[in-house]
Amino acid sequence: MTEERMDFSLGEDHEALRGLAADVFARFGDDERIAAMERDGVPYDEQLWSSLLTTGLIDAVLPSDAGGGDAGMVGLAVILEQQGIRLGRVPLASTGTAALALARFHGADAPLLASLRRGDARIAVATADARSGFVVRRDDGRTVLTGGCPHVHMAGSCTHVLVTADDAGIERCYVVPLDRDGVTADVFDGISRTAHADIVLDRVPVGESDLLGTAADGAAPAAWVRHRYRTAVAAIVSGVCAEAIRRTAQYTSQRTQFGRPLSTNQGVALRAADAYIDTEIVRLTMLDAAWRCDVDSDPEAAVLTAAWWAKEGGVRVVHATQHLHGGMGADVDNHIHRFFLWARELDMVGGPAPLVLDELANTLRTPDPREAVRP
Repeated sequence: MTEERMDFSLGEDHEALRGLAADVFARFGDDERIAAMERDGVPYDEQLWSSLLTTGLIDAVLPSDAGGGDAGMVGLAVILEQQGIRLGRVPLASTGTAALALARFHGADAPLLASLRRGDARIAVATADARSGFVVRRDDGRTVLTGGCPHVHMAGSCTHVLVTADDAGIERCYVVPLDRDGVTADVFDGISRTAHADIVLDRVPVGESDLLGTAADGAAPAAWVRHRYRTAVAAIVSGVCAEAIRRTAQYTSQRTQFGRPLSTNQGVALRAADAYIDTEIVRLTMLDAAWRCDVDSDPEAAVLTAAWWAKEGGVRVVHATQHLHGGMGADVDNHIHRFFLWARELDMVGGPAPLVLDELANTLRTPDPREAVRP
């Protein structure tokens, strides 16, 4: 048989999408503006979000039968890389993932998808892990959700939360408004000064309209969302690392010590080279995962590989870039410090690196059922 191999070059449409996304994020992402938003306690960039909608960037990733541009997960990934480069303060990874899921399982007529495209809704994602989760109960003839997640990324900027919940051994997805009775969202500032939330659901009633997909879909929607959200987070980390290493190369090439640039010292050059290699691996594993989400029915191994590299390699990159800035890297007003904070914060989304590595090991130990039919 012929094995599928990935072409890492982007097509013309995805290149155009990346260019448009770079323009939009650059317009709202200069260093002074981001610093001012932090200083003024503005956790969410409403102007940037509005521009993402009006330029059609979110519509572009949706399937064509939902009125979108069919750019898919690869399209969302190249947009999110630009968010990471500019540290755009919007819940795009979670809302973009939810928009793709709504289009995939409910089509263009989903009321929440229409609301999202108008700018009336933004959706956070809370997937269960070993530390937290939600369960489905039957209470006096009603279906209710109970449980909690202590760190839902950027939920403080959202109107809804998509949760995965255990329903007698089947993981299902529900999308719940944050203002529904029984929902408590304790909003707090993260180290990046964006707004997250500790979300608790106390017997929150849900119906069929809140369920992603149908009961007959079983756990498929939850796995579908988990794969894409993890890839989306890795895409932001890819952008964060790329910009941190670019700024570090510029800084160490321009700053001189003992009459020569810092970058000419072997210790600096080798550490910068290692960080660059880590950055490239984060980017390539992320693109592989995004592509497999679009074309492969079971992208789990590629997604977990990308998620692990984003956590392990991404944190290593920002530690190196901060260190190579010397004392300037520890200055919280220096922009390089913000890339460090973003990567450290994103490292917590979806569980820590060792947990992801355990999942990857279990996935690789499980025989691929498709191998049984391969000659």
